Formats: sequence, C-alpha cells, structure tokens
Amino acid sequence: MRQKSRGRAEDRGQGRDVALVVASPRPGAQRVSFRSGGSWCRSEDIELRSGIRLNVTRCRFEPSFSFVAGQRPAEVELVVSKGGTLLTRDSRGVERLRGGHTLQIAKTAPSESGPLRVRPASEDGGPMDCVSLSMTEHRLRELLGSVELPAAIRAVTASHEPLAMGAHAPSAKLLRLLEEFVDDDGRGQSRALWLESKSLELVALVTDRLDEAERRPALPASDIGALERVRQRLVRRLDDPPTLRELARVAGFNPTKLKDGFRAMYGVPVFEYLRQRRMEEARRLLVEERVNVTEAAMCVGYGNPSKFAAAFRRQFGVRPSSF
Repeated sequence: MRQKSRGRAEDRGQGRDVALVVASPRPGAQRVSFRSGGSWCRSEDIELRSGIRLNVTRCRFEPSFSFVAGQRPAEVELVVSKGGTLLTRDSRGVERLRGGHTLQIAKTAPSESGPLRVRPASEDGGPMDCVSLSMTEHRLRELLGSVELPAAIRAVTASHEPLAMGAHAPSAKLLRLLEEFVDDDGRGQSRALWLESKSLELVALVTDRLDEAERRPALPASDIGALERVRQRLVRRLDDPPTLRELARVAGFNPTKLKDGFRAMYGVPVFEYLRQRRMEEARRLLVEERVNVTEAAMCVGYGNPSKFAAAFRRQFGVRPSSF
C-alpha cells in the first residue's frame, strides 16, 4: 500500500509543507521518504521475528533544513552510522548529536518518547547512513546467551537519565555491514530472512567491538571532540586534503598523538580513512549524480584516473565504470 501524507519542515525559520511518501509493503514494515530541494531522506522500519525493531536510514540535508521526527521508547538501541551529523532537540530543550562515524548505545524511557526537532549539526551538508536495532534488555540477554550485558551497554541501561547514550568508534566490519543494509534492494521472499540474519550479525559485531573497546584505555572526552573536528575537516576537503601538521593544529595535538588517537577512535590511520571516504564519495557521485569516472576522480582529488580506478577497485572489488 502506498499513500502520501503531509509533514512539516522549516528552512531558516520559514515553514513549508513537505510531502511524505509512506509505503507499507507488508505487516510490521513501513517505508517513508521525502525530498525538498536539496534535502532528502529514505527510511525503512521493520519489526523482525527475532523481537528486534530494525531501522535503516539514508539522508542528506541542506544546512538550513530542519524537521520534526517521532521518537519511540527503547530499552536498548544499538546504532551504527557514518557520514554527516545531526543535532536533535527534545521537548525539554536537551540537545544531542546523532550520526557521524559512531557506534552509539542508547535508551529512551517511555516518558521521553515524542517529537524531536532535527537539523544538520554542521555546514557541510554531507549524506548520513544509519542502521539501528531496538529491543528489550531481556531479549538482548537471550540473544547473547548471557545473564549480564556488556559493560558499555549496562552503563546506558542502568543510567537514571531517561535519554542515556554512550558513543564508541565503529569497527571496519560494522561499517561494511552498515553499507550492506543501506545498499540492500531485495524484494523477494528471502529478504525477511536476510534482514533477520544481518541484524543478528550486527548484534554480534557490536558486542565484539564493545568487548574490544573495554580492553583499551578510554579516550578523554576532550580528545574525542578534537578528533571529530579532524574527521570533519578531512571530509570537507576530500579534493584537497589538509596535511598531517594542519590536522594536528585543528586538534591541538602533536602529530604523533593525532595519529595514535585517530586510529584508536576510528579504527584506521588518518589517511587510510581519507582514502575510504574519497572512494565512498566517488561511488555516491557515480550512482546518484551520474557523473562519469573522470569527473568523479577529479571531485575527490585524483588527477590520475588510472590511480583512482585502482584505489576504487581495491575498496569495492569492481571497476568504477561498472557503476
């Protein structure tokens, strides 16, 4: 079933209506999408047989764009995201960052479910991909076969805050699995089984990542903020990347501390992360903007199409021309 409803959005204080396209392909599943100017969002919400609620979202918002979104209660929410960052504001005026390259553990008490005002947190207007799994504590324990949840999850669920949250660096495996969810275009009978198995795989990878993070010394909150500024600087300058010394000045670190901290936070060295993001942006340009291979290479800072094609194939296993 497919229907249109009206939603509300704002552009720098001037309200305008946005048409939401809502589809319910089967019981327990809903797809919502909208486009307004250069802002767009595609989201799918599915109740799985395993007792997990799955949400997969891909969006891109202009810096001036804001909208109101619903917030459901959840005892445990596991969120993996990459790309741009969003700032949410609840009815009490409490603001929280969502998105970026993060693994977030969250909970939302029933008293706090309700509308959220959402807007981009930075001016770069980059796309954001996100997958989240919501479930009860009891169900997560059953899935893990454990009486006690990982410490990082317990820290959130045991918090007295009605909207508790913890953030960690995602592993490369988690980011690859996120891409599988976002790129999925299955429509057959096997899709439900695929989503169940991939959701359980995500629970397993999140648990492994949290166990790994527990064995490492935690980064100070000030370092995490500085490293996120470095990451955003890299993303804004894919075509003309800053030097390591410039990035160190952005963070307020010496180059050695920057390299060590960035790898601890994001799981890869600084310029390996840059290469990965260049290739992701190039793929987006090829698929969504329909540019040719040479144009995509130039947009992400490659003057030599052959070197670009080799880097692209190393990351995705196919030639850029196949897109």
